[in-house]
Amino acid sequence: MLSRIILVGLALTTAASAQPARTPPGAENLCRSHPWACSSATTGTVAGAADILAMARAVNREVNNRIKQRSDRSQYGVEEKWSLPVSAGDCEDLALLKKKMLIERGVAPGKLRLAQVMKRNVPSHVVLIVEAAPRQEYVLDSLTGSVGARASSSYVFLKEQNGARWESRI
Repeated sequence: MLSRIILVGLALTTAASAQPARTPPGAENLCRSHPWACSSATTGTVAGAADILAMARAVNREVNNRIKQRSDRSQYGVEEKWSLPVSAGDCEDLALLKKKMLIERGVAPGKLRLAQVMKRNVPSHVVLIVEAAPRQEYVLDSLTGSVGARASSSYVFLKEQNGARWESRI
């Protein structure tokens, strides 16, 4: 019984410990240029977890297959620029396009969060997190065609978008 109390307390502390974080470079004007990208509205026409997950898988596959990976430096001559890609873009551009497409297809913006992540050999990367149901989060990634559960992801989540704000839990 004591171990359950400790674990529950630990989980609550982790969830409650979100701290404000600096907006990632290149995303400073994101909310002004794309207000939908910062909406935290919780209603959408697609609400079922299975429907949201199926749609997320389809959008992830479509964007990853259609948009070529290209750095901001080679496209725009700058280190970071978050924009909607037409034919090429880098990780945050693809994540942003996925978010837009899911919103347009009826997923509530509040169920979609951009996240800056890292892991060995991938020092800085942006993915889209989709909350299909409470405590059921999935990662849409430009580096893989599969949509996996956040809980089994090998990424360290550095910061996440929460509406117009960015937060860190580490």
